[in-house]
Amino acid sequence: MSLEPRAIVCIAIWTLLPCVLNEVGSCRQHRSPWGFLSPRPQPWAGPVFTQQPTDLVVVAGQPVTLPCSIPGYHGMVLWLRDGMALGVNRDVSGYPRYDIVGDHSKGEYHLLIQRTEMQDDAFFECQAIQAAIRSRPARLTVLGKTI
Repeated sequence: MSLEPRAIVCIAIWTLLPCVLNEVGSCRQHRSPWGFLSPRPQPWAGPVFTQQPTDLVVVAGQPVTLPCSIPGYHGMVLWLRDGMALGVNRDVSGYPRYDIVGDHSKGEYHLLIQRTEMQDDAFFECQAIQAAIRSRPARLTVLGKTI
């Protein structure tokens, strides 16, 4: 059995990307139902932050909320202060002035600091562990009270 050169090329392409012989016998690419076989790269549609913390200045003793929203994400969320983990998901029990607030079903993991202190003057970051994404680091500047 002998094959014409264009048939061999089409068979070879079929092993990598599906193709279909058109009416003149040449091979054209066929869009596959599998994204990784598609002729065009598909954008990754994983979780993204819709709210991230931003740099803030607050007077000591005042509350502050650092936003973190990742709609559709149902994995582990971690808040960090100067690179050190504060807790996982809604558990920040080691920090009695801290709380995670927001609607969990909507992917909201906002960090509430009830009464800021000078030790809260730091960089904060929210991370979605399984999605391997992290928010931009935000600087919280705490100003001392003047009497």
